[in-house]
Amino acid sequence: MNNVFTSGLPKKELYQLSVGELRRELSNEPPRNKNPYAWMLIACATFLSPFVIGLALAWAFVSMF
Repeated sequence: MNNVFTSGLPKKELYQLSVGELRRELSNEPPRNKNPYAWMLIACATFLSPFVIGLALAWAFVSMF
C-alpha cells in the first residue's frame, strides 16, 4: 500500500473519505480489465495464427502443382 503522506491528498479530502474509498485510493493494485472476452479473443488469435498461416502456405504450395 501507498501511505497517506505521499498520496498527495490534502487533509480535508482525507478526512472526508470513507475507509473503503481510502483503501482504493492508497491501493497498489492495478485497475482490472472489465472485458475478459477481448483478451480471450486475442489469446485465441495468437495461438491459432501459426496454424492458419501454415495451412495457407501448404494450400498455396499444393495448388501450384
